[in-house]
Amino acid sequence: MAARTETVNEFLVKAQFLLTPMALPLLELVDGKAAVWLWWLPGHAILGLLHIAVSGSGWSEAPVLTGLLVVWCVIAYAWAYRSVVRHVVERIGGGGR
Repeated sequence: MAARTETVNEFLVKAQFLLTPMALPLLELVDGKAAVWLWWLPGHAILGLLHIAVSGSGWSEAPVLTGLLVVWCVIAYAWAYRSVVRHVVERIGGGGR
């Protein structure tokens, strides 16, 4: 995304759309109950692991939450790699695949 923006302001506006799904699990802290679809977002896994670290209980959920974070990291890496190849490497003429 940073490669496709020309100004810092443009980057900040576009980043809001990417960061909103990360912050949605914080609604659980306000409401007290979470919708099932929020469980699949990476923010829920992060908050869950932080809760386990602070409270010291719920270690049975840690492997699932860690696995969810690993899946999101793989997805983010693949998306970023594809974006770099498409918008940077091909722009400079090195995309000869």
